[in-house]
Amino acid sequence: MREWEPDRRRVVLIAVDAGRLMRAEHDGESKLDASLRAVARLGLAAQSRGDRVGLVLYAHQVLRYVPPLWGSGQVERLLRLASDVQALPVESDLGAAAPLLMSVGRRCLAVVITDVMDRSTGQSLAAAVAQLRVRHATLVAMVRDPHLDDALAAPVRSPFDAYRRAAAELSARERHETLTALRARGVPALDLSMRTVALETVREYLDARWVARW
Repeated sequence: MREWEPDRRRVVLIAVDAGRLMRAEHDGESKLDASLRAVARLGLAAQSRGDRVGLVLYAHQVLRYVPPLWGSGQVERLLRLASDVQALPVESDLGAAAPLLMSVGRRCLAVVITDVMDRSTGQSLAAAVAQLRVRHATLVAMVRDPHLDDALAAPVRSPFDAYRRAAAELSARERHETLTALRARGVPALDLSMRTVALETVREYLDARWVARW
């Protein structure tokens, strides 16, 4: 029945990481800035389809929360309340935001925009996502650090270059392990650049909405 109701009003709750990994910049834009662009695009897409949309900004704790509401001014409200938030020099913990996300009254699509660089933070993210999936459909969008891509592509001409490449390869491998572990559990997990995060999260939302995954 649900597969034949693509216009049914639903709830989209976007959780955006504002920890230290989201401070990385490229061409004057931080990963947090790129994530908030995705919030704007995704929010407008949801709003135009009559869905309710909310926002959680988190680092080691919840920094901002806008409950999911319906209406033409909701996206503007999300961005206004997020406009003064800066990425903090702390490790992020989605688990700290999980109780708030779980408290939303009805099943929703929880879109988590984040990144990880090592096995420990990846395992922490996977555990929090597993908790969310008990109640919500969950999508994870991991925004690649442009400096990691640069380090992997740079030629090795010195011992320092070799060390930099080895560190980048280790981070890339452990990051890939997190994506693989999430996908193995049935969680859509996207590996995105700062340039593509807005487009691809909207595309995944539209696909999930059409097939009524939540």
